[in-house]
Amino acid sequence: MVVEAIIEELEAKRTLLRALEAIVVEYEVLDPVTDPFEAMSEDAPLLHPGGNVLSVSRISRGDVDAALASRRITQPQLLDIARRIRRPREHAGHQAGEQRASQPSQQPLPDV
Repeated sequence: MVVEAIIEELEAKRTLLRALEAIVVEYEVLDPVTDPFEAMSEDAPLLHPGGNVLSVSRISRGDVDAALASRRITQPQLLDIARRIRRPREHAGHQAGEQRASQPSQQPLPDV
């Protein structure tokens, strides 16, 4: 019984090795696109059928044109905002209605 199980396992391994040898993979090496603005250009290689832009968020509050016109100084800027939060999240929790000020740190929280 044990010998039969060993023989069956060896045959299964041989079959697997023959199957692996029969697999042929063909691929084309592409040049990487490392600049996000280059990736959004018309001639960039597409990563997804819908294009290379994952999402677009537009936030509009108030009258932007009036606010800019009333400013004495304006500074046009391109903002690149990461989607990750670079501070510990353990200080962000609080109960509804409770207001709490906290200072993020890398120190472990004390046992309560």
